[in-house]
Amino acid sequence: MRHKLILSIAISATLVCTALIACASSNINLNEANSDIQTTLVDTYKTTELQEYIEKENICKTGKNIDACNENKKNLADQFNFNVDQIGKNNSISRINAYAVTYPSHGVSGEAKTLSGAILVPDVAKEKIKGVILFYHPTEVSKYNVPSCFMNAKNLPDYCQIGGRIRGSSYAMQLGGVFSAHGYVVVMPDYIGQGIDSSTMHPYMIYPQTNARSGLDMLKASRQLLKTLGIDDSVELNLYLSGYSEGGAYSLWASRLLQGYAKKRLYDNNFTLGLTVPISGAYDLSGAQIPFLFANVEPYPHADKYKALAAEELTNMKPVSATTYLTALAYYNFNQDYSTVLNPDFLSCGSYCKFGSNTYTIPELYTLISSDLTRDNIFAANKNAALDTINPDNNLAYGSENNSVRSFVADGITKNQIFSKVTKQADIISWKTLKPVTFINLDYDSVITPLNTQSAYNGLRKSSNKNLVDRVGISNFDYNTSINSKNPNALEPIDDVGCRVFTYIAALNEFNKVSAVE
Repeated sequence: MRHKLILSIAISATLVCTALIACASSNINLNEANSDIQTTLVDTYKTTELQEYIEKENICKTGKNIDACNENKKNLADQFNFNVDQIGKNNSISRINAYAVTYPSHGVSGEAKTLSGAILVPDVAKEKIKGVILFYHPTEVSKYNVPSCFMNAKNLPDYCQIGGRIRGSSYAMQLGGVFSAHGYVVVMPDYIGQGIDSSTMHPYMIYPQTNARSGLDMLKASRQLLKTLGIDDSVELNLYLSGYSEGGAYSLWASRLLQGYAKKRLYDNNFTLGLTVPISGAYDLSGAQIPFLFANVEPYPHADKYKALAAEELTNMKPVSATTYLTALAYYNFNQDYSTVLNPDFLSCGSYCKFGSNTYTIPELYTLISSDLTRDNIFAANKNAALDTINPDNNLAYGSENNSVRSFVADGITKNQIFSKVTKQADIISWKTLKPVTFINLDYDSVITPLNTQSAYNGLRKSSNKNLVDRVGISNFDYNTSINSKNPNALEPIDDVGCRVFTYIAALNEFNKVSAVE
């Protein structure tokens, strides 16, 4: 059945007609598509502005150390054929249009849901579109720091605002500058439990097939938007897959699904599946990531098999990684009995979870909607509560000398059959791919152990044509940044949080290699 798509345009029809939209006059009729999909033009970004953001806030986040900035630029040019001036200064693409999308999908139990996401479209002649990149975003503990809640957008969706505070993410700047400014349409799901669906718990890392499908369900919306913009759905387009951290695993699952029972999604929307580039994902949850969380990991320069970089990053990030996963596990598998997965003393959180006049428990940080629940507050509450919790059965305090999460999780949880089953089902480390996959990861990572990538790379190489499976390692010490520091001049080698744009640029290089010959 044919319905209607509501497309809200915040710029003039005359301006839009200059590029992707093929129109006979400035009187454009955009009301033809499906009513269960709504797409709104939220903002238009100049590529010169995107270049400035990526240079200032990422590549050259080096304080007064200009030499470090120049070294970062040199290594990006040498290793990944990238010059920051490609984004805006020396680019024929001058604008990126950012759209917020709501679309039908399904939840963990198969229930109907309306989810949200974002689509970035370069303002360029339609024949110069290199393809569509379906990108799965990394871990976001705040329900509104998601792709469709664009930073400083002119027409922000209502669900991005709560308590008078506007939630804004930098995905448009980062992914728009790296991918869209180079000719790619970027499609980004917000996920179940985030964005417009924030009234429920995001199934973090568990049920990755369901999380991957939330992106596949956006393909129809993206195809309809592109048709409205002048690319007819009879035109076959290359579809590429990528994602970072949490999203890295979902991108690999999406590739597997599209090569299996979900391949009809490709035919229905006239896509050809191309390269998949998962970045630093938790592909081996049962064999690598969960053991990493429960181990007292030794970081660089005496790094053990988990290859973590920094002690401070380990201590700061492990509590959030563990509690987000365990809260989701209890929400969907233990009837929201959180004492099954978390130490009761830690669970209550107390003064560490008090913001203003409101006090929360650890699970409520992830399940409630409140203006208090910013990313910084959630991280601080988890870290401080973990540092003050001792499990009476093992008497090991959490801290820099012991970064195992055992002290603040429930005793025996790793031996629980449901925990083991759900964790094992999330693994994606041994299957046969018929399409190319190139893994990207840091040599050292304090949040997602590189063992994940090693397991998945080895598994796919063993099961598939080895020529289809590749891996790109990035040396932490080739790039320095102050992103993780409150001191703008305190530089450290890139780690999990500070490396995103550097890894996206590495992914761009891989996509450009194949799009140039397809």
